[in-house]
Amino acid sequence: MAVLRDIKFFNEPLWKYLASLIYIFLAFYVSKLLDYLVNAWLKKCGVENRHQAGHDLLLEVLHGPVKVIAFVILLNIRPQRF
Repeated sequence: MAVLRDIKFFNEPLWKYLASLIYIFLAFYVSKLLDYLVNAWLKKCGVENRHQAGHDLLLEVLHGPVKVIAFVILLNIRPQRF
């Protein structure tokens, strides 16, 4: 679209801001998906090891940091310059 290429904001084309916003949303949802998959995997592994006392605590402790770490890693992946 020529409009996104022609309109400039802080001397950058508008399409770059739109692409960055889309990338942030994608990184957020991919990190949520990874968090869900890690929790599902840990729960599956924990069915066999349910007698271990720290399994539920491990699930609770890893729930948030997995999402945050994945989000930060995805935000630090830089695409090629155009």
